[in-house]
Amino acid sequence: MVNVLETRQLLRLVIVSHAYIEEELRKGIGALAQKLQVTVVTPEISECLVFPSLRVRDSQEYIELFTPIRSALLFGSQYLFLSSDLGFRKSKPDVICVEYDPWSLMFWQTLIASRLFARKARIVCSVKKNTYRRAWGLNKIKYLMGRVSINHISRYITASEMTRRLYEDIFGIDRSKIDVFTHLGVDTDNFCPPPVGKGSDPREAVMGYAGRLEPHKGIEDLVEAADHCRATTDLNIRLEVCGGGSLKGHLEELAKSRPWLSIKGLVPNGEVPDFLRRLDLFVLPARTLPDHEEHDAHALLEALACGLPCIATRSGINAELLHDGIGVLVEPQQPLELSDAIAALVRDVARRLELASAARQRAVAEFDNHRLAARKVELFKEVACGQR
Repeated sequence: MVNVLETRQLLRLVIVSHAYIEEELRKGIGALAQKLQVTVVTPEISECLVFPSLRVRDSQEYIELFTPIRSALLFGSQYLFLSSDLGFRKSKPDVICVEYDPWSLMFWQTLIASRLFARKARIVCSVKKNTYRRAWGLNKIKYLMGRVSINHISRYITASEMTRRLYEDIFGIDRSKIDVFTHLGVDTDNFCPPPVGKGSDPREAVMGYAGRLEPHKGIEDLVEAADHCRATTDLNIRLEVCGGGSLKGHLEELAKSRPWLSIKGLVPNGEVPDFLRRLDLFVLPARTLPDHEEHDAHALLEALACGLPCIATRSGINAELLHDGIGVLVEPQQPLELSDAIAALVRDVARRLELASAARQRAVAEFDNHRLAARKVELFKEVACGQR
């Protein structure tokens, strides 16, 4: 990771987020730090990531780029930093990028600290959530807080077109204030196809899933689809699952009677490339619920970077990532349709190779850490200069 002390750009950027505690994801910060003076304000430890109980390590790169702050977990994923100024008096930011919803406690704590200790800093809000229930009670409070925040935010970064439409339609944000690009990039040198191409057998395949093992991720639909595919075809389909969550125990029970099902549990994100390179195809079967659709799909980006043919449900951002024939899309919570799509792709070796090539090309062109950093740098410079 680049030494911040060697960075001579004038613009000072502070990012407030818990997303970069995981070591692999810090690489995106390193790409930004090659062009700007970057500081990341982050909880010292986080319990609300895919990889739980992560603590930032006391490394030289960490000391230079990150400001760890103790935090108090309140409820759900809401917490407060145990700091009054969030380090703004020392960092003196020109731009503050807050990677939290504008109705969250973390956003408002950042906003208050900026007005007290960094009054000239402009605020950029980076958001992913793409569903919103406008109702009384807690959601009404969210709506009011979101509306009030508009006057304090110079620009929005939304992870998807779906999220952009939500902020336009619900909160009335002008389209000119919204930029759309993925939240987290990918190290496409690390997440890459295996050095020797895998053979493609039209009768068998290893498919995989990596991510949270929660009902809304649709992992139970994927197991049912694999069950059906094996029972109704002559294909030898195996499924490897990598991740943790409330369904892990249930899935391990299912695996006892299904020798083709393997549950690997949590691994550091840096080990995920090896997991993906063993697969023949990747599946992201996220469900669509009243208050949730797939809003990040970072595992799907990593699979694309590894040159994997991908199948995903039409849930949130999935359809945007796999548009123009980059992957196969099916309806959410339809295991039989998913089973048919799996069988068809396994049998069509030429199609798998075509999708694999297109996936890798798109990942390198659009989701690589350095390409994403270049887009963000231009945005932050525009914000600092008061453009748009």
